[in-house]
Amino acid sequence: MIAVKDDQGNIKLNQLINTTKAGAVGGAFWGALIGLIFLMQLAGAALGAAYGALAGALTDGGMNDKSMKDIAAAIQPGTAALFVLVRKVTADKVL
Repeated sequence: MIAVKDDQGNIKLNQLINTTKAGAVGGAFWGALIGLIFLMQLAGAALGAAYGALAGALTDGGMNDKSMKDIAAAIQPGTAALFVLVRKVTADKVL
């Protein structure tokens, strides 16, 4: 996630992965696959995409937005901060 502070001091958080799109694509795939069993592929894909998009929209990236905004408030206007969430870390590769 990238936090950007514009020249007026407004902070905007940009998430690099669109969880709504990812959820819709995954939901459409699984909905079509399950719909194939019941001979309703299109209905299954549509319902799966809708449910997946809803689930993706409600998903949080695992980092607290308030703390990221607090950190971004401390940086100079016109600059950005990069927040990285990793599951496994090898220190030399991250640096």
